[in-house]
Parts: sequence; C-alpha cells; structure tokens
Amino acid sequence: MKEKSKGDKISSPHQHPTPRCMSKRCSAIRHLFRTLIARTESLELKMERVRNDMHRAADSSVFFCSQPLQAALSRKIFLAILFTLALLYFRVTLAWCQRLLVNGRTCHDRFRFSVLRTRNDSARPLVPPIDRFGLLADGADVAYNLADPVRVVKEEVDDEMNLVVTYNRHVAVNGFYFVT
Repeated sequence: MKEKSKGDKISSPHQHPTPRCMSKRCSAIRHLFRTLIARTESLELKMERVRNDMHRAADSSVFFCSQPLQAALSRKIFLAILFTLALLYFRVTLAWCQRLLVNGRTCHDRFRFSVLRTRNDSARPLVPPIDRFGLLADGADVAYNLADPVRVVKEEVDDEMNLVVTYNRHVAVNGFYFVT
C-alpha cells in the first residue's frame, strides 16, 4: 500500500474535476450567479424583470441593441408594420400571379394616348400626329379578330390634346401599336 506524500492533492467533494473557465463571458456569468444568490433573486425573476424593462424602453432603442430583429419583433408597432408589409407583398404577388395567368391582359373600353416627346424634340403638337392606333391581344390586332371582333366607336382629341379611342365593349389586351 502506498502512502500519500505531501505533494499529492486530496480531492474533496467541493473541488471541480475540470479546470475552471477563465474567459470574460464565464466570469461574467459566475458574477451574475453570485449576485443573484446574494440578492436571493431567482433567474426567472431576473429574466421577467429584463423582459418587462425591454417593453418599457423607447421603440427607437431596438436599432441600437445587439439583436435588433429579435427586439423589434417584441414590439407591437413593429409587428403591425411587418404585418402591413406582408399584406402588401401578398397583394402584389397575387396581382402578379393573376396577370401571369391571363397572359398580361387587361380589360378596358377606353384608351388614351398622350404625346410625351416627338422625334425631333419639337413642341408638343396641338393634335397628336397619329395615323392609326390599335390594340393587340397576344400580338394580333383585336379589330381583325374573326372570332370576337371589336370596333372603334369614337376617336377624339380631348381638352388636354390626348387621343382617346373608345371601343364598343371592354377589350382584353396586352399590347398596342400606333402608326405616325
């Protein structure tokens, strides 16, 4: 049997079998636990207090914290803004999908053509210099559609010098052409 020498360490139940972490984070956590034990405050109460304090802070403080997204999601105003943006995005996506399903067609019975600029950058003419104006459905002129022809009821120039073309009914179109 071997006797213990003075240099041998006697293990006690209070000693840790692994060495203690000496990083700043570990020492901060140990310090927090010591403070909580000294206050006789549980970690749950401390977390509840932090959560309540976070809800009382100004809304602009979420931009200056270490986790701004998580802090913003805890605010009702930011959740309302996020919900509104999600609804707008959903509406735009739904409209895009609907337009994709109908091949980009829209239905109207009146069309207005405005001259924004001329070829030689001259002044805006009193009457739009358009010889012919037509609507296209998948690249074909709707006026010459044999299955479902439409006709122009009226072509006029309005008070703002725009050419207004009125058809006898709503026309599903996805393009137009004009000849000057």
